[in-house]
Amino acid sequence: MLFACDGPEETAELAAAGFVTTVNDLAGAKAISARVTAPTSTYVKVDVGFGRLGIPLAEASSVIRQIVDLPHIRVAGLYTHAPFKDRDGAHWAGGRLAAFDQLIETLADHGISVPITQARASGCLLAGLNDNCNAICVGHALFGLSPFDSADFDAPPLRPVLQTLETTLISVNEHGQGSDIAIA
Repeated sequence: MLFACDGPEETAELAAAGFVTTVNDLAGAKAISARVTAPTSTYVKVDVGFGRLGIPLAEASSVIRQIVDLPHIRVAGLYTHAPFKDRDGAHWAGGRLAAFDQLIETLADHGISVPITQARASGCLLAGLNDNCNAICVGHALFGLSPFDSADFDAPPLRPVLQTLETTLISVNEHGQGSDIAIA
């Protein structure tokens, strides 16, 4: 899955090339719908109050219903981001998770079932916050990084899943000027 792109046209170009993209607004979904000719999966990002990319929560139900009605669009996933670094932030994030759960319920009441839903990330998981989603994004934890700035949390020590990557070079080729190798 690709996260944010430069804009609707770039997102549509990647979707047409077979990538599963993310749309942050109705314009991105419309651009994909206009560009593709077969059912195309996309994820929808919702802004639950952090103020970054995504459809604002207050508009999300209406906009997502419009996206679902577009030709060739299949909403394969719905996700958000509710980061925090301390206990006060955890309280805020807990409220945002509940609001996201409510959005999913509202969509279900309108007959829209999204296969993959995700609101929790490393901080939510380590702080013991819960939601009704079926996926978790554990980016920080995978890299062995704590998402917290404070010692408020009794989180387990984290270690990166990968410390070193080694490989063997298997081929070096030289191509002279005018060869048939295209350089982009």
